[in-house]
Amino acid sequence: MKRGRLLGIVMAGGVAATVLVIATPTHAGPGCGTPFNGFDISAEVRETTRTLPTSQGTRTLSVQLVNGRVFDESRAVIADGYRPGDLVWIERSYDEKQTRTRCGPFSASSSNEQDNIGAWMRACASTKEGGVAGGVCTRWYFDHD
Repeated sequence: MKRGRLLGIVMAGGVAATVLVIATPTHAGPGCGTPFNGFDISAEVRETTRTLPTSQGTRTLSVQLVNGRVFDESRAVIADGYRPGDLVWIERSYDEKQTRTRCGPFSASSSNEQDNIGAWMRACASTKEGGVAGGVCTRWYFDHD
């Protein structure tokens, strides 16, 4: 009897884990990196702070481009002023900023991580009201590694 009960618990846990994985929202398309996992040594390489208009007045957002030193990935982080619904994204270019790919926007305080070897990278953020068009971005950074 105990073995059957244990097997039922294990199977229920497996089904719940599968549902959790399937139900996790994806905010970006294919090739848009992976969620930040915390297993890297990070360094802020660019930051910008701007005051943006909102319906309740103005708000100040600070966005950082943070590079992981071990896995050679970058992510955008709203370091100060984040409120639920704000947007954050990474822009990456392999042709000296002539064209770029946007990964996001994510309705979160941090974007997915993007491979950065040999790429120009910048971090961008916006208030929920401002949308992508009303965003602010850091200066571009080229990762030489």
